[in-house]
Amino acid sequence: MTSLVALDCTIPATPYEEAADLDLLSALLERDLPGSGRDAAAALITAFGGLAGAAAADAAALARAGLPPGAVASFGNIRALALAMGRAEACRRPVLSSWSALLTYLRIALAHAPREQFRALYLNKRNILIREELRADGTVDHAPVFNAGPARVERLGRVPEIPETEAYVDLVLSCYLALAAGRDVRSARDCRSRERSQ
Repeated sequence: MTSLVALDCTIPATPYEEAADLDLLSALLERDLPGSGRDAAAALITAFGGLAGAAAADAAALARAGLPPGAVASFGNIRALALAMGRAEACRRPVLSSWSALLTYLRIALAHAPREQFRALYLNKRNILIREELRADGTVDHAPVFNAGPARVERLGRVPEIPETEAYVDLVLSCYLALAAGRDVRSARDCRSRERSQ
C-alpha cells in the first residue's frame, strides 16, 4: 500500500535561481509593461515571495500589487498553461509510483492557493491519472469531503462517470426492478441471474 507524505514546498531558491526567476518574470511582463517590466517583476517577487507565488496569485492580489489588467490576464494564462503542462506530465506516467510527476502537478495546482483544497484524483488500475475533481475547499482544520452520493448525482444531473459507481447503480436498479416485479431476491447475484433467465 502506498502512503502519502506531506509536501514540502519551502525549499529556498539559490541566488542564481532567484536571478533567473527575475529575468523570466521581467521578460513576461515586458509585453504588457514596456520599459518597466523588470521593476514590476522585482516588486511581484518581493510581494509574493518568489516566482511561484506571483504566478499562482489570484487576479485581485495581482491588481492590489499594482499590476494593470492586461498583465493580470497574462498571469492567468501563464498559470493555466503551467497547470495544463503539469497535468499532462502527471497523466503520462503512473501517478503514485512517480512522485516527481505527482509533486510537480500538485505544486502547480495547489501552491499558493488562497484556501486549502481537497481534490479527488481518479486513477485507472495502473495508477495513471484519468480525471481530477475539486471536491471541497476550506481551511487546514476543515475541508468537508463527500462521496458520490445523491447530492453529487443531483449536482451533475446524472450518475458520475466512475465505473464503480455506474456498476453499483446498475446493480441497485436491477435489484429494485426484480423486487418490483415480485421476484424472490436473496442476493445481488439473484437480481442478475433471474433477470437474464426471463
